[in-house]
Amino acid sequence: MHRIKEIVVLLLLLLLAMPAETFAQSAGGQIRRKPKTVVKKETPAKKTPSKNTARKPAARKAVRSSKPIPNSAVDLGLPSGTLWADRNIGANSPEGYGDYFAWGETRPKLFYDWSTYKYCDGSYNVMTKYCTDSSKGKVDNKTVLEPSDDAATANWGAAWRMPTHEEQVELNEKCTWTKSTLNGVKGYKVTGPNGNSIFLPAAGVRMDSDVTLVYLGTYASASLVDYVNLHCAWRLEVNLMDDTHTCNDGSRCYGWSVRAVVR
Repeated sequence: MHRIKEIVVLLLLLLLAMPAETFAQSAGGQIRRKPKTVVKKETPAKKTPSKNTARKPAARKAVRSSKPIPNSAVDLGLPSGTLWADRNIGANSPEGYGDYFAWGETRPKLFYDWSTYKYCDGSYNVMTKYCTDSSKGKVDNKTVLEPSDDAATANWGAAWRMPTHEEQVELNEKCTWTKSTLNGVKGYKVTGPNGNSIFLPAAGVRMDSDVTLVYLGTYASASLVDYVNLHCAWRLEVNLMDDTHTCNDGSRCYGWSVRAVVR
């Protein structure tokens, strides 16, 4: 009897030690397993090594002037290789009058005479810049406009400048000049040795507050008249009334047209 009790106790101990699933299966039961929860670890996004290859936005160039730059500089086939702009400074088209500038000034203004001229002391006898005679003002012996006083450079940028007296003489002598009308505007068609041409409108002169002498076209050079008339500068003048085109001098204080060049 004692032996039987030991066997029963041993069987109970074995049953207790068995997994519940085994016990249930041995009893014909079914075990419903609780589904395992799988936790997916987030894989961090791969970082592309920085190689500083991304392009930075291009910096915008500062615009020097709201005035339109010509569509092109015209090659007239001149011996010097000088190219002439296809319109006046301040004009929107080849026949446009554009702005008027006192010699050595870079902005148009309302009134043109010696009282408003930048480089004199109220009188044509007292020049404060571009002077070669002490009896006419402060001597600096400058005879060609500096870039800061050049209306073409100031308005259209460093590539452009006002022509020298010699370049205007070349245009006057080496080209064929024909009185012409372009879109209702009178002036001269100037044809170079190679057949290319530009149009110079007769835009007149600004004297005091008025545009006058509209049968003329007066085009400023960058050159000072450095003898006798120190208050004058060289210019190219077209005259529809006389059908002439010449290089002569005029008072620095009045408003002239400017036709820029490139070389």
